[in-house]
Amino acid sequence: MKTLLTLMFALLAPVLVTNALAATPKNKALTDPQIAAILIAANEVDIDTAKFVESKTSSDLVKKYTQRITGEHTEVNHQINELDKQLGITPEETKLSKSIRSDRKRTVDRLKKLNGGKLDTAYLNDELVFHRQVIDILDNQLIPSASSEELKKLLIQLRPGLVSHLEFAEQTLFYVDQMR
Repeated sequence: MKTLLTLMFALLAPVLVTNALAATPKNKALTDPQIAAILIAANEVDIDTAKFVESKTSSDLVKKYTQRITGEHTEVNHQINELDKQLGITPEETKLSKSIRSDRKRTVDRLKKLNGGKLDTAYLNDELVFHRQVIDILDNQLIPSASSEELKKLLIQLRPGLVSHLEFAEQTLFYVDQMR
């Protein structure tokens, strides 16, 4: 049953995030203000989701994960805002940034209906999908589109952190599943 539930969430979560990927054609270059808006959207939705789950979970492992996500994504948003000021960029919303926000809202609405291990498993599976998708967007849209060298440098610096979050979500999910 646990495996079936995990599989179900793993299959449903990509459908929501895939809408975000489809919102911006991969061959259309994004402007630096659009890239900034996408980065801010991805960070904000992950922070908000982590705060929600932290308030609802009873798992110390999941709380540790959410606290790391909240802290590190808050720091990244600070870096983005500082770079925006330095470069004179005003973030410009795109279909992709709006889709990231709306998809994640649907995810949180779904998570609000869950408790205990089901919440933890669903959240961590969503984090796996979300971070894979963000890494794909970073690699295939944001880095190639960045015209400012400073922004491109920041984007490249962010990638290992995203990979680390993905690996930490995988590890946390493994341990949460083992504890049941």
